[in-house]
Amino acid sequence: MNAVTIDPLTRADLDWLLPLEAACQPMPWQADHFVACWQPNACQRGWALRCNHSPVGYLVGLWVTDEAHLLNLVVAQPYRRQGFGARLLAHFFAHNQETATFWLEVRADNRPAIGLYERHGFQRVALRKAYYRIPDGQRIDAWVMRKDRTADGSAR
Repeated sequence: MNAVTIDPLTRADLDWLLPLEAACQPMPWQADHFVACWQPNACQRGWALRCNHSPVGYLVGLWVTDEAHLLNLVVAQPYRRQGFGARLLAHFFAHNQETATFWLEVRADNRPAIGLYERHGFQRVALRKAYYRIPDGQRIDAWVMRKDRTADGSAR
């Protein structure tokens, strides 16, 4: 049986975060993007998902009043489509009980991610033209997606 844990990101995680980010993102975050997770009273927080003590993925979010913005969710290629992204999202929702609205942007061509978010109640609310830049200089559209907490307090 696989032991899965989700723990807060720490500075020590940069050793695996940066290579995983570079392997999964066309324009990867640099270390300074993650450092905000460890600032005192930070609005940005992140979690690492490990399977049998090995890092598999992570999620970084930003909180302002009663809204949360999912900034980055990455699962290593060999572990995709095994429910790890769903586990990170469930953790994100569970640790934000005061949050009324969740937001994210996702590349319009990232069908697996869009499917994951839609299965978890996010809806497409706007298209941002040429939002993401990719290494060859082209720009790619992004969907803005929103999820409201339900009347019973769940974030399904």
